[in-house]
Amino acid sequence: MVAALLAGLAASMGAPAWGQENPLRAVTNAIGLTAPTGERPDFVRESRPDEEKMDFVPFLGPEKKRIPLKTQEQTAADDAALVADKNRAQGRQKKLQSEAVEQLAPAPKPPAITDKF
Repeated sequence: MVAALLAGLAASMGAPAWGQENPLRAVTNAIGLTAPTGERPDFVRESRPDEEKMDFVPFLGPEKKRIPLKTQEQTAADDAALVADKNRAQGRQKKLQSEAVEQLAPAPKPPAITDKF
């Protein structure tokens, strides 16, 4: 019912055809619910393409330069470097685990609490 009322109000106000403008926007403009858009600053107008010449809304920015893919030789070299680092780390771990560690003496027992409040 509300939609029919809004559509009738938009049609009575002489709103353009459905494909050209949103009838709800025409109603909200007439009632004063939408904020008027003012003139855009110069830097905004200069940084954007002309809206009359565009037949679409650009949601995406310009294509960004991507990192090039590595060749098979480069990935093999990277894998070899990682395996070498792993082997070095495992050798160091074995060396550290084979060293004797002196055992620490147990901590002394704390004194008994004799204060009574």
